Amino acid sequence: MKTCLACGTAYPATPEFFHRDGSSLRSKCKPCVGAYRSAYYQRHAERARLEALAYHHAHRNDILPKLRQRYRESKRERLAQEAERYRADPAFRERKKMAMRRWAEDNPNRNRANKSAWDKRNPENRRKHNAARRARRRRAWVEMVEPVDVLAKTNGVCMYCDSPISIETMHMDHDIPLSRGGLHELSNVVPACSTCNLRKGNKTGIEFISARPPFVVVGM
Repeated sequence: MKTCLACGTAYPATPEFFHRDGSSLRSKCKPCVGAYRSAYYQRHAERARLEALAYHHAHRNDILPKLRQRYRESKRERLAQEAERYRADPAFRERKKMAMRRWAEDNPNRNRANKSAWDKRNPENRRKHNAARRARRRRAWVEMVEPVDVLAKTNGVCMYCDSPISIETMHMDHDIPLSRGGLHELSNVVPACSTCNLRKGNKTGIEFISARPPFVVVGM
């Protein structure tokens, strides 16, 4: 046990109750040290503020990374809690949607920049959302279609010309166009290169392939 010289209370001689002073423990307990510091800051508020600013300025390279890490961790926990409440509470979900709409209307430039940055970080999700949005506009059935599942249908080649494509370059094309009653579901979505997808237009897959000129083999 160790007795605090300020208040006379006996505590276990551990860092839980006494601050360290090198290899030993200080003579005053943590509650007494905290009370002294609080009283000091109240008596010398301006001096304490200037000292804190000077310390932060002198040690900003050490302090800022820790503050950013602490902020990211607390923000991650807060966002996870909000996401859970967003899914479970319809009233909260509507309030958040209205708040986001108001913010987007008041900050159009920042909203546009944030969307552009998100699109660059999440190209697969952007294509998935775009396809679902087009389907909703056509009032078609919407199923969440993952780009990786679409590309796996043809083992990484265009459905119409067999040219190699990747997740980054693939266009998710509707075999039967939405404008002609096609559904936005995995069975109706095929991988295509940008050239074929743009040339296909409003044709079905069979119509597009049938309308292409036949391949000519040179040198035979």
